[in-house]
Amino acid sequence: MSKHETPGTPLILSPGAPHAGEARAGAGRRPAGVARQPLSASFRFDEELRQVIITLVQPETGQVVRQVPPDKVLSLIANLQEAAKRALDRQA
Repeated sequence: MSKHETPGTPLILSPGAPHAGEARAGAGRRPAGVARQPLSASFRFDEELRQVIITLVQPETGQVVRQVPPDKVLSLIANLQEAAKRALDRQA
């Protein structure tokens, strides 16, 4: 599987920007006066899956906060591509 990271400095998201999923009840709520830490974002292209994958990371800890699309979706895409390939091989 071939993957490419985008060159250059990672994108730093604004501390005030809402994060995906925070609109859900109770998600992402912080006590008053607690500042949000900026996140860095990296982008890569998976040639085999033909997908752009975005990873949001806390720079201080290196912890991955979110990946879009998530690993479950990437696995599903790979399985569907393999099934389609097998179906086409049988028809040929």
